[in-house]
Amino acid sequence: MKMQHNIRYFVILLILVLMSACGFQLRGQYSLPAGMEKVFIQGDVDGLLLRHLKQNLQRSGVTVVNQIDSASGIILIHKQIMNRHVLSIGNNARVREYESSYDLTYSVHLKTGKTLIDEDNISLKRDFSFNETQVLAKEREETILQHDMQLQAAQTILRRLTSY
Repeated sequence: MKMQHNIRYFVILLILVLMSACGFQLRGQYSLPAGMEKVFIQGDVDGLLLRHLKQNLQRSGVTVVNQIDSASGIILIHKQIMNRHVLSIGNNARVREYESSYDLTYSVHLKTGKTLIDEDNISLKRDFSFNETQVLAKEREETILQHDMQLQAAQTILRRLTSY
């Protein structure tokens, strides 16, 4: 019995050592460029994208400020568009699948006037099946997919910033 516990602990320890040796890191912290210590988020931002951006920035040690005057960096959201399109129709002329798309245009500037990321676009798509007997469940699935796309967009902005 004690031998099994020792083997289990050894295997767990071995996995952790191997993961750290290959460079594995938990997501959430980004190494942002100098000048991005205090960030103001401006533009066409809805609550969910704003929340994801703030959370990811704060996890990275960045202060999100409410006044542009106190910011050292600015993330400018030019536009964001969420759409749904019919992807396929069944034999009975009813919708079988939809595609949900999310397009976000943004740029990142320092207060000094330097542009870190010129106007850039993030385009994400997800498809999901539709069944008229499960309307509420499918609406919830679509909402979850839309939230996931906004989270992915926020993470993509920060990943792109780490290359500067």
